[in-house]
Amino acid sequence: MRQPIPPMPGAKGDPVRHFVGRASTTLRAERQLAAGINLSLTDPRRMGKTWWLEHFCATTTAFMPVYIDYQGITTREEFLVRTAQALGQQRSLPAKVRSLLTSLFENIEEVGAGPVTIKTGVRSQTPTALLVSTVLAVDSNAEDKPVLVCMDEVPWAIRNITQNEGAQAASELLQALRAIRADGKHLRWIVCGSIGFHHVLRHCGATTGDINDLINLPLGPLEPDDAVELGHRLFLGADIRELGKAAEVLADRCGRVPYLMHAVALRLEETHRGQSIGHDEVHQAFTDYVDDRDDSRPLTHLLERLDTNYGDNTHLAMQILDHLALTDRPVTLAELSSTHASARLGVVVDNLVDDHYLHGVDGGLMWRYDVLRYIWVRRQRLEPTP
Repeated sequence: MRQPIPPMPGAKGDPVRHFVGRASTTLRAERQLAAGINLSLTDPRRMGKTWWLEHFCATTTAFMPVYIDYQGITTREEFLVRTAQALGQQRSLPAKVRSLLTSLFENIEEVGAGPVTIKTGVRSQTPTALLVSTVLAVDSNAEDKPVLVCMDEVPWAIRNITQNEGAQAASELLQALRAIRADGKHLRWIVCGSIGFHHVLRHCGATTGDINDLINLPLGPLEPDDAVELGHRLFLGADIRELGKAAEVLADRCGRVPYLMHAVALRLEETHRGQSIGHDEVHQAFTDYVDDRDDSRPLTHLLERLDTNYGDNTHLAMQILDHLALTDRPVTLAELSSTHASARLGVVVDNLVDDHYLHGVDGGLMWRYDVLRYIWVRRQRLEPTP
């Protein structure tokens, strides 16, 4: 019997009961981590990276997971303290590790006891040096199974540190993390972010050598059967009765992106709870959601991230995306060159591919996710006027 899932776009649900799909991703991650391979997860926002990461931490039996969210971090000291705090809350870590943490940080033992801070006696060490010694202490005292360190929103933290403490400080932190991954024999890593490291490396003057030990773990939309399963369970959670293939329509219209499916199901719950819905109602709810700029505000990253990441090349990047959004066929770089002549064209196209906006098809370029192409067209008002 299917278990209901309440529609909750962006909210925290039960990472076991409310999670659907990603079996191949989970299996691939388990095998690669077991082989000593560290992973990078950098799909676009709202694709379900953090949700999968939390699910993996909640269900794995092969590793001792520690999840750390670096959202909002702006300095190396904040990065260190956030790391120590997450380790301190992991009650299953060996006693020696917990003893070390209490010797270095105030209020590390109890949640809510006060802000976690570096003790006065060890402030002579730099935050980066303390980070290295703290994490490697976990490695040297690991017991039973490897410790899996899941670091979320690392690229944003590195970018913020670049802006607040300078490029050298951010580059040194990246190098320290690389050294920890190399030296830690009983540690495994998943590094996650909603912006690509290629932008961050450019801003702080680092090189790909600082992250080349991380192997990309692809995520993308749900598999078709899993997306339909999620649709059925969302309608159950919303107390909506399906007519025909409403769940299939929801999955297809939302591009099998979990966040969008939750958002559209929530809109349908608000308008059709206790009622029956079919093909037309799902299509209308999807269009209404995308066109409601307040309700669909989380999707504005499609525009905002360009300004942040592309700088002087933002206008060119938007022109390329506009061009490709209005065609259903692959467009070659030569064709783009004829209409968007620029010495930076190749670099911008490479960045758009690395940022998962575009991908190569039959020697040309297209939008990677058609549902995001549709949203771009609506937001940019590119559709021809009737």
